[in-house]
Amino acid sequence: MDHMYNNNFLNIKEKLTERDLEEIEKKFSFKIPKDIRHHYLKYNGGYPEKCIFEDNNGKQYEVEHFIPIKNKAGSRDLETVLHLLREDSILPNWLIPLAEEAGGDFYCYSLRNHELGAVYYWSHEFEYGEDPEAYVTFLATYLKQFIDEMIEDE
Repeated sequence: MDHMYNNNFLNIKEKLTERDLEEIEKKFSFKIPKDIRHHYLKYNGGYPEKCIFEDNNGKQYEVEHFIPIKNKAGSRDLETVLHLLREDSILPNWLIPLAEEAGGDFYCYSLRNHELGAVYYWSHEFEYGEDPEAYVTFLATYLKQFIDEMIEDE
């Protein structure tokens, strides 16, 4: 059993260093919150064994995989994802993608001072010209809470 969360992570990509984290921060001008930094140094990508997060209203969200910062296997990494989202200006700048859902929506963490590291769900299902902020849903105050509260897929 993993000691960081009461949820196992499977299919983790190559180990990251502080330098890897600093490179992405510098490239996109943001600072990774401490708890998320700790998460990345332990798990780069992969997916949680228990992958369903249920919000207070009983709505379920399925995490397909966490976005790796580096990925030699060639599938999408954080730099690719951030570049696309920022280029099209469709993701609010205060959110950084952390994980993906099968349908192409993202789980992100907040860079806002009053809620640094809070986890949000962002739906890409909006029309051009609509406010992307309207498609952001708060899920958890901390990454650990988000991962620990996940349940198994039935």
